[in-house]
Amino acid sequence: MYNMMQIRQIQQQDAASFIEFFKQLDAETKFMLFEIGERPTLLSQQIELIKKLESSVNEVIFIAIYQKHIIGFIALSRKPFNRVKHCFQLVIGVLESYHGKNLANELYQCAEQWAIDQGAIRIELSVIQENIRAIKFYEQLSFEKEGIRKKSIFSKGQLLDELYMGKILHSHIIKNPD
Repeated sequence: MYNMMQIRQIQQQDAASFIEFFKQLDAETKFMLFEIGERPTLLSQQIELIKKLESSVNEVIFIAIYQKHIIGFIALSRKPFNRVKHCFQLVIGVLESYHGKNLANELYQCAEQWAIDQGAIRIELSVIQENIRAIKFYEQLSFEKEGIRKKSIFSKGQLLDELYMGKILHSHIIKNPD
């Protein structure tokens, strides 16, 4: 995308910038789960959340940085239970002015490789059904539509449907990932 853009795992020193990034993202989009003011905004809270990620094999956040500003993120998380720890849940967000510049794809490639390294077989997500752009993006990455949760999101006075999508990374069964 840009010569000076960097994608890397989030670090504690990114906490203040991450808070500001989410303020802008939540103001720009109606498709993220959080509304304005619902995310943790205390620097100490954000630092603690990031600190927990640093040694985790169950969750990660990658950020995209351009001109010293966070412009996008992708998060993966899984439950630590043996029966489902091969499945990761995905959340991605990119500032509006960086849409259509391949940033989401670059973030996804980093996250997918990290998930594979952790023993992932499946990545899953949910997306508001009206978010056609995101659905097309996920389909280009080989995600498949798996179901609809009707009227599961309440936003701006409307009940919206949520589409579940998933991608199988490996078609073979492996031993319990550790």
